[in-house]
Amino acid sequence: MLKEKQFIEDVCKVLVHEDSETVFALLNKAGIEIDVEKDNVFDVIRKIRGLKA
Repeated sequence: MLKEKQFIEDVCKVLVHEDSETVFALLNKAGIEIDVEKDNVFDVIRKIRGLKA
């Protein structure tokens, strides 16, 4: 479990340094539809948390 947690933390650290277009594209590939006119950051977080592995 510790190895998995460290891996996920490392992935998050890398994503933080990506440009916004890349992150937006990755979210879309994951099936997370974002409406920039309607959604706020908390809506996006809820959508990410709602994904099932």
